[in-house]
Amino acid sequence: MVVIHGNRRLTTSRTRDTRARFRRAPLSSHGTDLRRPPLLHRGPQGSPEALYRLRWLVGERKHSKSYTLKVQAEGRRSELMSAVRRGDQFDEELGLPVSELRAKQGSITWYEHSRTYVDRKWALAPAKSRKNYADALATITPALVKTKTGMPDAALMRRALYGWAYNRNRRDETPPDDVAGALAWISKHSLPVSALEDPATVRLALDALSLRLDGKEASPRTAKRKRACLSDVLGLAVEEQYFSMPVNPIRAVKWTAPKSVEAVDPESVANPRQVRALLAGVREQGSRGRHLEAFFGCLYYAAMRPAEATALRVSQCHLPEAGWGCSPSGREWSGRGATGPTTEGA
Repeated sequence: MVVIHGNRRLTTSRTRDTRARFRRAPLSSHGTDLRRPPLLHRGPQGSPEALYRLRWLVGERKHSKSYTLKVQAEGRRSELMSAVRRGDQFDEELGLPVSELRAKQGSITWYEHSRTYVDRKWALAPAKSRKNYADALATITPALVKTKTGMPDAALMRRALYGWAYNRNRRDETPPDDVAGALAWISKHSLPVSALEDPATVRLALDALSLRLDGKEASPRTAKRKRACLSDVLGLAVEEQYFSMPVNPIRAVKWTAPKSVEAVDPESVANPRQVRALLAGVREQGSRGRHLEAFFGCLYYAAMRPAEATALRVSQCHLPEAGWGCSPSGREWSGRGATGPTTEGA
């Protein structure tokens, strides 16, 4: 077999065709120099090994790659030599330039990565956690796209992601045409994971999980649960070395969960007559009844917190001979005079 090595012609023994398997390399390492230029072989004509094989050595590891056409092999050899001339480091395990590995890893999209996350979690996760993963990712993924042009409507996209993309139990089933179309669209337009190194992109995901499908604010508990899932997915991206720095980018974004705004049903709130009756009933409960009446009276009449009512002292109050008195505490903050009745003078 003839080996082309630069401008020299060398003779070598026939070797078995092997193809290197791609595995992700630790890109944070400095890599290794290519120890010798790649060598180009060709197997015997008419044999199954009649392929053009490229062989090179990185550190102490031998690497090879086979091509059907000579021009392909020479083109790849030229690429490797160009990396050497640029001074690129090579990953010893994979035999590839570190810059090339980074480019390949940078092509991984958020959609692909999030499905990988679900696959890793699925086997050991209970049914409730599986639903929570799907719910969170179906909320976040539509926000991490390159463009909104041509995007399927929100309800269809949610059904496709929640019910199919993030449900491993349905991976072997054929989805309806509209669902398949939605999944094809998100697969094509999803942002690369590396884009989430930009805090503005992380903010897009956080804004999305803070809202419900109808556009209203999500509950604080739901938003926090989905943020935890987002952080976990980004943590996996850090572990897979998709980012230039080994830091979870969500830490760089300040975020506050939506505040809980719940309307109070007026029928569930005691009216003044009922409160007076309740306080009178408390007063009749043994030796501590009068003390507890004053305590609950402060909570109702002065809208005090329990700790504020407990810390209240007689010197802070204006108490009449009979009936409820008042406390001036808080006037410097409210801009008003004394607060309403707080404790009984008797």
